[in-house]
Amino acid sequence: MDLTLGIGNQDPIFKQYSLPKGKVGYLNGIFNPLNFAPTLEAKEKEISNGRLALLAFLGFISQHKVAGKGRFDNLLQHLSDPWHNIIVQTLSGGN
Repeated sequence: MDLTLGIGNQDPIFKQYSLPKGKVGYLNGIFNPLNFAPTLEAKEKEISNGRLALLAFLGFISQHKVAGKGRFDNLLQHLSDPWHNIIVQTLSGGN
């Protein structure tokens, strides 16, 4: 994959921002407003956080499939009666 083509190097909304030729937007350029150094540790943390976010999203989707409601509706239902509105009752069909 050739990253020097410049495809996607310009911000689609703020046209005045673009990446230098040959640079990708990974901890660099317009995606680094606080000017963090692109260290190996920072890259590993970003990958780990991305994986955690994907896992959380999978949890949101699973929760919607099981309960038939969104995450905020489930949270409000649980907070209204925490001892009876839990995942065990949802899975057993007792709710």
